[in-house]
Amino acid sequence: MKKTVSMAAVLLFAGISIFLVSCKSDDYYREQAVISARKYVLKNAKDLDVIQQEYIRYNKPVIMAENILGDYANAKKSVLCGETSQVCIAWVVPGEKDALVVFGTSDNRLFNWSPYRLIRKTYQTKEYNRIAAFETAAKYAMNNMLYLSTEQRNRVRFGVPQVVNTKFPLDFDPMGTLKPEEVTRLKALPLQTSFAWESFTKGKKIVVCGVGNANFAGWTPIFGQEMEDGDLNQNTVQ
Repeated sequence: MKKTVSMAAVLLFAGISIFLVSCKSDDYYREQAVISARKYVLKNAKDLDVIQQEYIRYNKPVIMAENILGDYANAKKSVLCGETSQVCIAWVVPGEKDALVVFGTSDNRLFNWSPYRLIRKTYQTKEYNRIAAFETAAKYAMNNMLYLSTEQRNRVRFGVPQVVNTKFPLDFDPMGTLKPEEVTRLKALPLQTSFAWESFTKGKKIVVCGVGNANFAGWTPIFGQEMEDGDLNQNTVQ
């Protein structure tokens, strides 16, 4: 006797499958958002020269997100994905005064993000320094934390990290390869700041810790580690 499966059961299974896939594809959504933003810039910024266009094509942007407040956010909530955020994807082309910022909205996972407007924005020095520090931290993780999984590496590449003032004990030259004057310079930098991304392991974060001056000027990475939330909290300066 052949067993039959009702159409309702098929639809239910399909719906559950779509839900599970959507909940596990944060990095995919981020990457698709970056691709859309890159195409939008190249289509609408007609004054870019060839070198600037190549920079946009082959360099990763900074992603900046903030929840939208008020009735609009509540009205636009996604059943699957939570609050609607205003998400800006920005490239700071070397030698250019203005950043190329693509504005769009989506949930906080960048699910279904689409570009609405291209903005040329002049950032203050602090903002430029912060963007440079973020890029340096991500690059450090890519080059030195080789044990990270592909999913974790994508999260570092495309995710927005938490910025934390920290007080970790630091070994400025663990490999003994730095010149004494470089060690002295690093020790003289007054502020320790860490960039922390959520790990795929519950209760852990991917942390790159470094030192610099006020407003992220001269920020230099010292170490990177996937660590327990408790370790980061214990070494956080409020």
